[in-house]
Amino acid sequence: MSTSQLSRWSGLALIIGGLILGIATVIHPDDANDPGAVTTSYWTMLHIVLLIGNVIAIPGLLGLYVHVAKRAGWLGLIGFLLNWLGILLFLPLFFFEAFVLPPIAADQAGVALLDPAGPLFSGALGVYFLAFAIIFAVGQVLFGAALSRASVPNRWVGWLFILVAPGPFVPPLPHIVLQATGLALIITYVLCGYAVWRGQETEPAQSRLAAA
Repeated sequence: MSTSQLSRWSGLALIIGGLILGIATVIHPDDANDPGAVTTSYWTMLHIVLLIGNVIAIPGLLGLYVHVAKRAGWLGLIGFLLNWLGILLFLPLFFFEAFVLPPIAADQAGVALLDPAGPLFSGALGVYFLAFAIIFAVGQVLFGAALSRASVPNRWVGWLFILVAPGPFVPPLPHIVLQATGLALIITYVLCGYAVWRGQETEPAQSRLAAA
């Protein structure tokens, strides 16, 4: 398989992964106001879907970085590495939320474990969740800034990329923030994936002059 074919496949992976992740994020239950949602089959299936979407998006993001590497500079490299690490750290989180969290929440004795101040989240697991959220958010901001500077596929898509950063901090942020990040994720991944798929380098010169 040629390099151009690999690039096209990575672009397609980013489009598909972005659609899956974004739609699943938009329709994610507000478990902060409805803790019982965690015990439903809908919750389990949704997080299995998120897990699958995440796996599909990983090679897509790698293809996106390869596509912009020459113009993204050190900012893009650091942002991509942090963002990609954050995406990888989402895998055990989605597995935990799909297969471990529901049985704990369904057991009366396990409900206390799910309290933010309880033994489960106040220890190493809580530190892990906070660390991956920060890593992902910082990477999202830096990589988004690099994409905007490189104008791939155009400047404003990079800024939308940045708007995805607050997602892991819901809760305590309001649930509507999570839904907004889901919409931003759909737009950015689909447009960036399409740019990679068709080999689009930058926005048209006329558009860049108009934005200047």
